[in-house]
Amino acid sequence: SDAELHQIALELGSDVPYFLVGGLCRGQGRGEVLERLPAQLDSYSFLLTLPNCSLSTEAVYREYDALQAHERPAAHVYDTIDCTNDLEEAAMRLCPDLRKLRHTLLQFQPDLLGMSGSGPTYYAGWRSPSTLIDRCAHQLTQMGYTVYHNIRPTPYGYKFAEHREAH
Repeated sequence: SDAELHQIALELGSDVPYFLVGGLCRGQGRGEVLERLPAQLDSYSFLLTLPNCSLSTEAVYREYDALQAHERPAAHVYDTIDCTNDLEEAAMRLCPDLRKLRHTLLQFQPDLLGMSGSGPTYYAGWRSPSTLIDRCAHQLTQMGYTVYHNIRPTPYGYKFAEHREAH
């Protein structure tokens, strides 16, 4: 049944149930609560950046819990689509280079910016194809980051993004 398949997917990993639903979703809890959202990203082109650090989900959540005991991290909201990630501050504390990466991405004025999941990957999105994406990708590559750019979302959960070369 769909419920059994969803449970198996959740046992494989917190983000696996998404791939059964696809499209644009807001995930809550461990990933078991998925709310389908209207496709708002069709006109966006994205850049994904992987810094030179790795983070375990467990370590990020442990740091998040420690932060919650002492202070409330500031939420970041961008554009009309909520890109708030409660784990961002915890990830930045474990991998200080994320602050530098975020600052660099902000210089290129993306319409959307955020950290994916428990990190450390950041995404930046622009509404229309722009030379900013290529310039941003070039600068980040020069800084030693791994960069994927000209990424477009798809309506399929199992194929979230397509990489398209710039023409």
